[in-house]
Amino acid sequence: RAVIDLVKDRYAKEAHTTKEEMVALYNDLYVHLSDEMHAVLHGIRRGEDPLSIPSKPKPGEASMADFTLDKLRMLADEYEVNFQFKEALKYHQQRVLKASRDVSVWYDFGAYHMRRGELGEAEEAFREALLIDPEHVPSLVAAGITLLQLEEFDRCEVYLQTAMNAQKSNAIIWLLLCMLYALLGREKDCINCEWEMKRLAEETGQNVYLDASIMLLDHHVGSRAAQCLVEQEKTIDLLLCLSRAASIQNMHQVALDRILDALGIDNTDSRAYELLGHHHFSRRHHDAACEAYQKALFHAKGPCTLAVYLRLGDVYLQKSEYDKAKHLFLVACEACPTDDMEHAERCLSEANLLDYLNPAVWGWLTLVCLKQGREEEAKLVYGQSQKHDLIDPALLLEIGRSFFSAGWADYALGPLRKSLSANPTDTGTRSLLAEAMIIVNDLKGAKEEFRRALENASSTADELNILPSLVKVTGLLGEEAESKAWQEQLQAAQNDA
Repeated sequence: RAVIDLVKDRYAKEAHTTKEEMVALYNDLYVHLSDEMHAVLHGIRRGEDPLSIPSKPKPGEASMADFTLDKLRMLADEYEVNFQFKEALKYHQQRVLKASRDVSVWYDFGAYHMRRGELGEAEEAFREALLIDPEHVPSLVAAGITLLQLEEFDRCEVYLQTAMNAQKSNAIIWLLLCMLYALLGREKDCINCEWEMKRLAEETGQNVYLDASIMLLDHHVGSRAAQCLVEQEKTIDLLLCLSRAASIQNMHQVALDRILDALGIDNTDSRAYELLGHHHFSRRHHDAACEAYQKALFHAKGPCTLAVYLRLGDVYLQKSEYDKAKHLFLVACEACPTDDMEHAERCLSEANLLDYLNPAVWGWLTLVCLKQGREEEAKLVYGQSQKHDLIDPALLLEIGRSFFSAGWADYALGPLRKSLSANPTDTGTRSLLAEAMIIVNDLKGAKEEFRRALENASSTADELNILPSLVKVTGLLGEEAESKAWQEQLQAAQNDA
């Protein structure tokens, strides 16, 4: 009854007569009911009565409002670890919208921009934080570091001096001021700051240079971090910091050398293997990354960082080792409860409830529907993945292939084209797109796609797979001369093989 009332309320005044209008109606209705369902489910989780009449939020509003700041931060961090920066930015922006007067939210937003090298945006975020709390030391220090990188030294001094006055016992701030005055050639000020920094370090036993380096590295300030360590003793901690600094500066061989130096001192240090895994993963050396991450887990005395679990899990997925991937993702995401992990749909439905704006979840749900023969539902779910901008080329290819295998060539075209936009030289995907175009009677388009696939063929085997299709499609078009030419080229390739 509730569903009927929702439909009447939303669509009573609309008339739909043609087939196209009815398809559009069904798609819109599916989206609307999905949004309403999520609003009710989230209400139940908050203890609200599901039979009460709720207010009508905009699509997606109730779901996002239900996310805590910590959850939004967790999602942002996860996307950042996976190099999905557009999605990470979206969740940081949602945190700002949710709690615009929370100083830590603006600080986290600024730190994210620093890690992305977006210094102007970082400074703006830190300024917003300081409007809320002018003595928030982390924001003062981060703003000072940002301006140090921008070589706006006068403004940098203002922020660092304010931070020092708010926290005079912080030796790292004194070291940063010392670095600033050294750059400005203010020798007396530099000596005074260094003296105070060393005095505080002796009182606490703190390794200020190392701690300052780690803080700078966490903000992706590689050159300054390395500068802190120039005259320090070569320990494992120092070598790992130097490796991180080199990696931030895109000095990949130097980064690798420092990791190997650290392992030469202690070949059981899990942190070194973790950095080694990151190095190989960023270079797409997945087998080497897998080996390094496995050693990091083996030697770790406690939990590793989120990046280890997610990236090793991703490598296992690419190697089709799904059980290992599942285990790692469960460790990385303890906040995803489910009764039976053998049922993919139940896992994805839970993920969809926790984050129904995630396009990859909708994409995998599309595949689940197709595998279970629920093609009509798959079409609607795929529409949701496009609404939320699914861009994963491998997932799009699998969706296109599954639609094609299910006999829905017209629905295969979209995901295959979108997959090709990311991998335009993939001959297999382009050939599959062309086959789908033949089925929907777009013969000229199919011919063009086969021709482009042939241009990108990297082996004789690829050519032998594509040429018969060119012979076929030009024959269907009645282009006898061209069909004959392709046949001759096929015969020549067969002879060469």
